[in-house]
Amino acid sequence: AVAAALYLGAAREVEIRSRGRDIAFVVAPLAGLDCANLYGHDITAQKQAEERYRALFDQMTEGFALCEIICDVKGEPYDYRFLEINPAFERLTGLKQQDATGRTLKEILPDAEPIWVRKFGAVALTGEPVRFDQWEESLGRHYAVFAYRTAPSQFAVVFQDITQRKRAEAESRQSRADLKRAQEVGQIGSWRLDVRRNVLAW
Repeated sequence: AVAAALYLGAAREVEIRSRGRDIAFVVAPLAGLDCANLYGHDITAQKQAEERYRALFDQMTEGFALCEIICDVKGEPYDYRFLEINPAFERLTGLKQQDATGRTLKEILPDAEPIWVRKFGAVALTGEPVRFDQWEESLGRHYAVFAYRTAPSQFAVVFQDITQRKRAEAESRQSRADLKRAQEVGQIGSWRLDVRRNVLAW
């Protein structure tokens, strides 16, 4: 790094690990001289924090995506770009990291529901977090979503696949509706006995 900095005549940054510590150096050549100053500081704690974050990021059961909103000339959100996603994102959407990272929603899913851009655009521009459930036809899945702003024009999304839960709820509603219709047609009813209070409810 020192030789490269002297050859190029420009400062260079380098990180090394020595005796269990991580050190970041800036190599700054001295003008007109065949030598350089080295400025270093201990970044061990920072590295350890990054490793803990990465482990948590990779082991999350919820999908996670860091994105930036894209606005038109009028400042209205019309798309967003995926900056980073975790492994659970791939599992819950079927979209691979290499296909999603750096690309926009409309590039990946041109037929995606427009509510995604509308909801996330509001989060990125106003800073107000949002929580909602949404069906995505192009993926055939239902998601529970929480989104919050991380920086100006950027937002993070944490989500779960609730397709099975929504399907079970729909089937339960349908079963109740079918039972009600059957009782009406057969002119019969149902009752519930509260054994503790000895009360029969019709």
